[in-house]
Amino acid sequence: MPIQKKKCAVYEGILQRRWNSIPLKTRFYDTQKREIFVLSRGIWNMESGPDFKNARIEIGGKLLKGDVEIHVKRSDWGHHGHSDDPAYANVILHVVERNDSDTRNDLPTLVIPSAEKVDMAPPPLKKPYGECASFFSKMDIPKTIQFFRDAGKERIREKALSMLKSMIRDGTRVTFLRKLFEQLGSKKNRAAMNAVFTAATQKYPEKIFLCNYESVIWGESGLLPADDTMIPDPVSAVKIHELWRRWWTMRPDAAKRPPWTRDGTRPLNSPEREIAAIIALLDKNGIDPLPNWAKELKNTQDAEKLIRKLVSYFLTADPFWDLRTSFTSPLLKTPAHIIGESRARMLAIDVAIPALTALAVLTNDRKLQIQLKLAVEKLPKTAENRITRDAFTKWFTDPLFAEKNLTDACSRQGVLHIYKRFCEPAGGNCAACLIRNSFNK
Repeated sequence: MPIQKKKCAVYEGILQRRWNSIPLKTRFYDTQKREIFVLSRGIWNMESGPDFKNARIEIGGKLLKGDVEIHVKRSDWGHHGHSDDPAYANVILHVVERNDSDTRNDLPTLVIPSAEKVDMAPPPLKKPYGECASFFSKMDIPKTIQFFRDAGKERIREKALSMLKSMIRDGTRVTFLRKLFEQLGSKKNRAAMNAVFTAATQKYPEKIFLCNYESVIWGESGLLPADDTMIPDPVSAVKIHELWRRWWTMRPDAAKRPPWTRDGTRPLNSPEREIAAIIALLDKNGIDPLPNWAKELKNTQDAEKLIRKLVSYFLTADPFWDLRTSFTSPLLKTPAHIIGESRARMLAIDVAIPALTALAVLTNDRKLQIQLKLAVEKLPKTAENRITRDAFTKWFTDPLFAEKNLTDACSRQGVLHIYKRFCEPAGGNCAACLIRNSFNK
């Protein structure tokens, strides 16, 4: 079974890439023999929810706009619990490789063409880039960089404002923890991570949680194997036994297991390692690290030291989890830190800087605000993801230009901001893009 799950996870990503290359305006047929024309495949979704957002499909002469979900089998829709999940209420098309179910519902289902048929079909576009590429190609390098850096600063301001509102309502500790859980959860496990956070922070008295957060979080995650006596790894068996022993005496109820999935996730991003990373960060930094971080950072004058401090808060190794992807997995041949340099930079820009900016505003700490602005300017770029690769292809006639010149975290945040604010809602329809229309005025 574990081998099948791993194959399924990898193969679903292959199907997503195949859908992303489906030729536009080519006739297909759904499982009910209705004509389908794909006008826009939608935007590949990196967050929780459907795989592609804001697609435009013509089905049986009727134009639909909404989301697309990709599965290996049609029956996976029910197996993954999408029928009762409001996040999937706007799905207009279910794309599968195998129609293994006779389930009758109103959701149109398309059996995706084979890779060979997709490759033989006419190219989806005369050029891979969008209409805004002509604008960016005429902008000189300094202006291009500044455009995306300004957009990045706006994205960080919006995150900080959201966290400020949360701090006023819930306090700094809860706000920080919520954001940490959210950012450490992979796309398909974001809901599960939120469920663990809610259970751990709301079901237990504050004193119990603060003193026992490791066993509480592992217990509420539902990821502890039920029988430690069947674990061949003695070190893992002892750890499981101790976590069960501590959590069993304090748990208030037998809660429903959070909706974890391993489909489409790399083993090093397993649910167990996500939970382990949370606990390791709390062990390293404390349950409410923002006040101490603020004191350290505002008294750090050198920009390089400032950046190193920010990133070091998240760089985390764990002697147990650096060698495992789950409690029952074989030991990794090469140890892998649960949070390495690249992910630490992402957490610095996505969690620490917005949270500390909100705290600085809340406490009217002008010195800290200045330091954080310096950090935003100087933090090196984070790792590429599907969004940045897609954006560079759409917006630049030469994607390497963007790769070479947008080399800091702030400009990469700007790419995400523009993509999510303008490109994603348009669903690939450049004529409906507000930023493209503003360029042409």
